[in-house]
Amino acid sequence: MSKNFSLHEVGDKITIKDGKGYGDLFGLVSFIDIELQTMSILVGRGCHRSEDTIRVVRSFDCSEVVLGWSDHEVAEKQLTPRPCPWYSDKEKPDK
Repeated sequence: MSKNFSLHEVGDKITIKDGKGYGDLFGLVSFIDIELQTMSILVGRGCHRSEDTIRVVRSFDCSEVVLGWSDHEVAEKQLTPRPCPWYSDKEKPDK
């Protein structure tokens, strides 16, 4: 339970507590800059990687970064890829 980003690795499941009453943010670490104390976190998956939701967090933006998810059910739902309705509606080309 720390704000020291050097304690985390890419791919870690983390819970970010903002301390402002907005609730916990669940995600997967995708990039860490220890010198700038900045972390990029995958917080939502799109139907393609280009549509993923990434949040950049600085150490002073949050009150605490905890290794693991405090609520697995919510985190799994949040990180389940969203459906692609625009793709499934397209007609298949005739051959």
